[in-house]
Amino acid sequence: MRFLKITAGSLLMALMFAGPALAEPDDFVDFSDLVTPTCTIVGLTATPPAGWFNVPIESKDASISGCQMMRVGDQEELLGTLRVLSVQLEVTEESPPWWAAIIALEQGAITKMGYVVGEVLWSRQDVPISGEGFANARAVGLSASIEGNDTPQEVHFLVFEKGPQKFIISLLTPGQDVEEGVYYNRNTADFGILIRSLKATGAG
Repeated sequence: MRFLKITAGSLLMALMFAGPALAEPDDFVDFSDLVTPTCTIVGLTATPPAGWFNVPIESKDASISGCQMMRVGDQEELLGTLRVLSVQLEVTEESPPWWAAIIALEQGAITKMGYVVGEVLWSRQDVPISGEGFANARAVGLSASIEGNDTPQEVHFLVFEKGPQKFIISLLTPGQDVEEGVYYNRNTADFGILIRSLKATGAG
């Protein structure tokens, strides 16, 4: 089984929706100046679970704000990724449902990280969500793989809204059958902890 190393090549697109490269692909990224104790974005705050560190996602698009949380091992291998995005979408009668549009946006971002998303494993509607004003939550889990890496992966998305602001929380994790689920179980449990930490902020 192989994990991704925390390198510029593997994480550049994760932290920037647009912009120049920060380092050569084989250089390790020093996140020490970027780490923040909480994720504060338009419409909500979220607290990383224990053992995860949080950095902001940069975007030149003012309608998008986000954070990425990562859990790493002793050898700087990436054991799991959590992403939190807030997006203001213009929804018309002709456009796809808001939840489909924001999933497509996030799926495009993780594709640039080297993930290949596969079939739907499960989906749920009417997911309970805490946070004043948060509504219409739904979730989906998909099989996935990483280019050049043979360890099976899964991607889980939770989407919800608060007025015009739409949100998506993503979990990128080794699959349920990898190492008898030791990484999957920890990551999915922490996904739940993150979701329960959400607090609504501002108008929306």
